[in-house]
Amino acid sequence: MIAEAPHGTAPSLFGKNLANPVAMIMAGASVLGYIEQEPAQLASRAIRESTLETVYDGIRTSDLGGHRHHHRIY
Repeated sequence: MIAEAPHGTAPSLFGKNLANPVAMIMAGASVLGYIEQEPAQLASRAIRESTLETVYDGIRTSDLGGHRHHHRIY
């Protein structure tokens, strides 16, 4: 099983607090979803849903039309 965010390392963004962490968070949720145990499944669902709710509520990085830096997404 391999789970990774669908983007590169973006070295040009290093130190600028501009990178969007959502893909990495969702990749982590996918890894948990692969585990066939209820606690892992519940954690996966909670991570996915809370991440999507955060974006829906307008807490977004600039690439999604927001004004938040990645360290304020969490």
